[in-house]
Amino acid sequence: MFSERCRARIESCLKFPCDDLSYCCFIPSLQHLVIHSPFRMLHRPHSQQATVTCTQDPHKTRSLPIFALADGIDLATSVQRPRMTSRTTPPLPGPPVKLFPPKKYVAVAAQIVHYGFVSKSPMVARVVVTDYRGNIILDTLVRPTTLISDYRTLETGLQPADLARAPTFIDVRQQVATHIRDRIIVGYALWHFLSVMGLQHPAIDTRDIALFMPFRRTLKSKPNVMLSLATLVGKFMGRKIGQRGDVPVEQARAALDLFRSCEHVWEGVVVVGSWPCALPPEAYIAWFT
Repeated sequence: MFSERCRARIESCLKFPCDDLSYCCFIPSLQHLVIHSPFRMLHRPHSQQATVTCTQDPHKTRSLPIFALADGIDLATSVQRPRMTSRTTPPLPGPPVKLFPPKKYVAVAAQIVHYGFVSKSPMVARVVVTDYRGNIILDTLVRPTTLISDYRTLETGLQPADLARAPTFIDVRQQVATHIRDRIIVGYALWHFLSVMGLQHPAIDTRDIALFMPFRRTLKSKPNVMLSLATLVGKFMGRKIGQRGDVPVEQARAALDLFRSCEHVWEGVVVVGSWPCALPPEAYIAWFT
């Protein structure tokens, strides 16, 4: 879905000066997130430590808690690197090691209409779920549960007749819940998706492109300013999206492409006990467990 040129372009943008595996100083520690937000990550006792070699000084190591990862993957074997000595031949460079198999990830997106003539509250009209390769797992319209005041026809292409015989919201929500259960979900502004679907999800199992701090820092954006998905795709991948309106399949695949292009950086930060993203808006904290 993306070329090697795009991957190299993003990797060059995501190199930060650092003196250890915390990667960048602006990423808060795990303990800070546990205290000040509902984001959680379970880890084993501190007596179980993994010795990890520093990225810039191969003779310098540090001890880190061993985190319990999904699918039986152990941090001790995932991030431990050989200690280099003067007699050791440096290993040949290879592809980044994936911490989770592709089947662990799904990308999600939702198309929104509005109800209410004053507040213009959002309601889901179409839901898309794709696998790690962008293949569609679920793409369905959703029947409204109340009177729609704005179908956003210019952006969505939807008319009242399109949703009249669509599957019910309860049925669609159950399908989505089944597809994202025990998975890492990738997307843009995932708090909107979870809230309109009425679903909760573990925060540690979210990869939200809108909150990824390295993207904001690379583009010299203010920490509290959320860049649009079209801007991120245009800057980092050199392509345009949204030319045909609000298309959730395109949005899910675009977010997935961005994530896959820096997956080893993102997961590497998470594994060593940091969180590379800003926190979602406080009003939506309840949708994260």
